Amino acid sequence: RIFGYIGNPFGAYLLPGEPQENFYKAFHEQLANDARNRFACISPYLSALIYWHSGIRVPVVQPLGLYTGASYQPKAFAQILVTKSMFVPIDLAMVLNDFVAALGRVEEKAFVPLKLRESNHTFFVNLKQLQDRSWSNWARHKAAVFLPYDPQQLVFY
Repeated sequence: RIFGYIGNPFGAYLLPGEPQENFYKAFHEQLANDARNRFACISPYLSALIYWHSGIRVPVVQPLGLYTGASYQPKAFAQILVTKSMFVPIDLAMVLNDFVAALGRVEEKAFVPLKLRESNHTFFVNLKQLQDRSWSNWARHKAAVFLPYDPQQLVFY
């Protein structure tokens, strides 16, 4: 018996061409067709990718964060958390804060009423700046900015 929970791009860690094609064929003809085996994947994107490559429909079972013990309860005027990014060599929180400051200046020059300004109460903080990096502290932020290193991580729950 095999239970596979697929969370990475299907066949991505194989060399292109024949190695991938052999894997897709074996998945289709041997693994997925064996009634003792079960497969699921993390996102609709991956399910479509698997179907595209193998012709096998794999159900989506999206993960839950119940293990964190946290629930979303942002504080008033909470900051927006910027998580680590693998491929952005800049301080993204600083860039976003500079953008919000520039937006504030434009809104001020345009005489946008204070209560209607998009820049009000928006401040980004880098994950590295947090003293408390617990899940419950993450849940106290207004939102989080997450730049994935892989398209399959662009899933919304």
